[in-house]
Amino acid sequence: MYTDRIEFTSIGGLLKGITLEDIQLGISVCRNPKLANIFYRLELIEAYGTGIQKILDSYSESEFKPQFVTTENAFKIILPNRNHHKIQEDIVIYDCPENKILEFAKTHTQFSRKDVQDTFNLSQTTCGRILNRMKEEGQISQHGKGKNTFYILKEKK
Repeated sequence: MYTDRIEFTSIGGLLKGITLEDIQLGISVCRNPKLANIFYRLELIEAYGTGIQKILDSYSESEFKPQFVTTENAFKIILPNRNHHKIQEDIVIYDCPENKILEFAKTHTQFSRKDVQDTFNLSQTTCGRILNRMKEEGQISQHGKGKNTFYILKEKK
């Protein structure tokens, strides 16, 4: 994972007789039909052979396009982060979540993850990741454990 893209590499290359053009047209051949059937029954996949087309459809309106790389022994798909440019702009204008949380912390003696999550409409995972990063960077300190955890803005020396 990178800030501007995510890459998936599958060892083994494409199956014999299948080309890159074929998979981009939606042609699919299961490498392991029994495993695919189990995933389908567990509802971990929606259908066989629909993933590449869904990826292409999701990027149809984007200036960024996925890349497919094939060799005899590997298949790689590179999915650009369609929000990367927006993220860079947010950082440039200091509108990143950390700065918003710092401003929030200046007006609150202490605050919980839930306070930040609700105030800035963040998911629990995203909020936790941001607070951990801020803690590691020494911007805030964490106190308590579990549901009693709260954070305090660290004073600059």
